[in-house]
Amino acid sequence: GCWGEEGYSPSLLADMGMGTNAQKADRRFQFVQDPVIKNGLTLYPCSKYSGQDGKKTCASPIMIRLSEMYYIAAEATDDLVEKTQLLNTIRLNRGLNALANDLTLAQLDAEIYKKYRKEFYQEGQLFFYYKRKNLTRIDGYGQDMTNREYVFPIPNDEIEFNN
Repeated sequence: GCWGEEGYSPSLLADMGMGTNAQKADRRFQFVQDPVIKNGLTLYPCSKYSGQDGKKTCASPIMIRLSEMYYIAAEATDDLVEKTQLLNTIRLNRGLNALANDLTLAQLDAEIYKKYRKEFYQEGQLFFYYKRKNLTRIDGYGQDMTNREYVFPIPNDEIEFNN
């Protein structure tokens, strides 16, 4: 994966389906630009924030989107039919084929993780997924995750002024 804001890494793009039929069908690939080499790494810049109807998209940050609510609902249920229906609602909206109805819980959870990586690229939302799942290993990060990384310290001002 890619932690920085420089661009997609080749491994993340492979996970997203680059070079497959998914690349042609998934509208989000329109944001992936031609590769550049930076510090010896091949990165694919993302134009996700470069403009939308002539405006910078960062000027109007997204608080929560409908797709995120669907992913959270899919993540929260253990009902395989409901989980598949929620994921398929998003997939069909993205121009992708529906998932098969015979996927296991582990396969559907892996699909949710893959979609979080695609959908929320460069937005910081994936961190909260990792935290919620209490994952100790994160793609592209060289050390194990613990509470030290997941729980931010209380700011000194908050302690000092008892806020």
